[in-house]
Amino acid sequence: MKLTMEVVRCGAQAVEKFAQTANVSSNGVLFYSDIKPEVGQPVEYVLTLAPEIGKRPPVKVHCMGKVVRYEEEFTLTAATLERYEFLRN
Repeated sequence: MKLTMEVVRCGAQAVEKFAQTANVSSNGVLFYSDIKPEVGQPVEYVLTLAPEIGKRPPVKVHCMGKVVRYEEEFTLTAATLERYEFLRN
């Protein structure tokens, strides 16, 4: 299954930037992006799960969490997954 990610809010700021996921689990996400978040601030992101085979539509999941780590050298952000909801097309 192919996975894409869009960050829609970081802290109080609306962002709408695409990010590249490095790792996703039931606890959170690790992603590359040019966003420079502060540790502890809330983050909202949408994961799109697109099937590789078949004609099923992609599944979008709106996620909310907090930034737990930011590595400026690699533009790498780790965020928790505290709440989520499936979005309908």
